[in-house]
Amino acid sequence: KIKKIKNLIGDDTLNKDIKKLFEKAIKRAIELKNDDYLDYLLDNYERIESENALCYEAGKAQGRIEAKIEGKREIAKKLKSIGIPIDQIVTSTELSLEEIEKL
Repeated sequence: KIKKIKNLIGDDTLNKDIKKLFEKAIKRAIELKNDDYLDYLLDNYERIESENALCYEAGKAQGRIEAKIEGKREIAKKLKSIGIPIDQIVTSTELSLEEIEKL
């Protein structure tokens, strides 16, 4: 268990605030010599670590989507500025008519 705890606490990918809370709770469980609580903390630490990784990946995916949409807006803005008909811009960029009109 000690090796597992050291590996978990040494992981730099986990949110620092969550990591600090778990470090304190794990130290307290060790002080109290409460194996059931320690096992509970270790199991949940791994679950939270997995959820943290999933959230990180979801955030990256969301960023890529937003960047792609922003790129389409920039293209639409340029096309609009050179006089391309809005219906063609809608077809080309897949942005809504309302969104293009706002540009």
